[in-house]
Amino acid sequence: MWLQDAHNSKALMVTHQQRVNIRGIAPGGKEEHELGWLGWSVLRALSRDGTEVLFEEEAEGGGPNYTVFLRNTDGSPPVRIGEGVAGAISPDNKWVITMPTKFGALSVVPTGAGESRQLTHDRINYTAVEYLPDGKQLLAAGIEPGHGARDYLIDVSTGDAKPLTPEGVVGRVLSPDGREIEVTGPDGTPGIWSLDGNMMKPIAGLDSSKYTVVAWTPDQSSLYVTPRGSPGVTAKIYRFNLASGKMEFWKEFGANLPAGASHVDAPLLPVQGDGYAYVYSQISAEAYVVRGSK
Repeated sequence: MWLQDAHNSKALMVTHQQRVNIRGIAPGGKEEHELGWLGWSVLRALSRDGTEVLFEEEAEGGGPNYTVFLRNTDGSPPVRIGEGVAGAISPDNKWVITMPTKFGALSVVPTGAGESRQLTHDRINYTAVEYLPDGKQLLAAGIEPGHGARDYLIDVSTGDAKPLTPEGVVGRVLSPDGREIEVTGPDGTPGIWSLDGNMMKPIAGLDSSKYTVVAWTPDQSSLYVTPRGSPGVTAKIYRFNLASGKMEFWKEFGANLPAGASHVDAPLLPVQGDGYAYVYSQISAEAYVVRGSK
């Protein structure tokens, strides 16, 4: 609360409240829905079919260890998954990955019937995870004590992890067929890491200091990218063709948000369908006249 002015025992006070919200649209939908929950909803994953979002609630209502929620992009009420930070949604939408707020073991949690279980038993601090299309492995970015950041493959049945990329080569934007990853090398050079060939091919013509890769196009011929820097009033997405190096504007997100909205993040896009989801901030202000102040 801020004091703006005071005169003759009267004062003008203004309060600001900031929220972090999620907004998105279901595949085939015609309008966006508010998908956040308790005021500070951090979006982590969108299902491959675009029907579910996975996020953790970091506001007071989420508790000291945060709370993970799964919500349908049609705006249906969210389902509480458990404590921690949200990770990934399985290809069949039946399982999600969660992790503790201060690193630690990954867990596999059912979205319906079933039992949760601890997945990993190593000392790697994982920062991001993504299911491969077969649902049997996870792509994970992490740091092992004594080593640099790199990508790992985790067996979902055993929790065993093996390094996928050399130290310093990290990325989590997985191609629709699960055979390639957009990565960044130690010197900041963007590239494509092939899971089949176990090698990195630089992306000619893409300046990683100016653009961040958001997703692959469904046909894998191009990458969706967004300008680097602080989130803007809207999020503008461009399509970068891998063969020609040509870049063209694709879509703008967040142009019709409610009053006080700003800082729109780049959207999460599904492998299938035309749905999406994105995070935005909103600041609401209220003015009060206080009488009788001395």
